Amino acid sequence: MKLGDENSNFFHANATIKHRRNLISGLADNDGSLVYDHAQRTYLIWRDFKDRLGTSNFENMLFNLDSLLDNGVDLSSLEIPFSNPEIDNIIKICQLISLQGLMDSIMNFSKSDGL
Repeated sequence: MKLGDENSNFFHANATIKHRRNLISGLADNDGSLVYDHAQRTYLIWRDFKDRLGTSNFENMLFNLDSLLDNGVDLSSLEIPFSNPEIDNIIKICQLISLQGLMDSIMNFSKSDGL
């Protein structure tokens, strides 16, 4: 036997069986008629979703947006592009965080193995 040949027919058969179980080949509409066409099944699912979700008519807002939004705040600084030093600093911070996470993983692994 070569590496990777072991039980491959068995695993392919199981994958095929699971795929067939996860496949919806037909749906019943409101009249009980089975629908097999993909577009019609899509429509049935969409219609059922819309019926279950329902609709709402917007009547009034329960809070005052004007009181929540302060028009006196200057937000123009949010439009300024990041500078290269700011980007470099963020990259360094991300690298340190990643390195710290790696070191923590190594320490936890060595502790769990009694090293």
